[in-house]
Amino acid sequence: MSQLLLAIGLTILGTFCAALGQIAMKVASPRMSISVDGLVKNYPFLAALMLYGSSMTLSIIAFKWGDLTVLNPIGALNYVWAVFLSMKLLGEKMNIYKWLGIITIIIGVIIIVR
Repeated sequence: MSQLLLAIGLTILGTFCAALGQIAMKVASPRMSISVDGLVKNYPFLAALMLYGSSMTLSIIAFKWGDLTVLNPIGALNYVWAVFLSMKLLGEKMNIYKWLGIITIIIGVIIIVR
């Protein structure tokens, strides 16, 4: 059971890294240019790549100790973190439909993990 809890924790941490990567991509998007120089100097883009890579690495390690049928749905928490981070860091607004979607995701993850 402790290995499963570790796998779940790593998966949750991975979803948070992925959400931070999405925020970094949003920040990087106005600066995007299709050139090597433009990509290398776009630090939010590089941060996004590192965060996505970290997320993938954490997921691979977690899959070693947990079932895909439990861990993969936890990946939906990525959307939850992205919403909270976008509200806090980007000043984006929520409406009732978005909140209902977030609540649905959280309930679904709870049901699957139990």
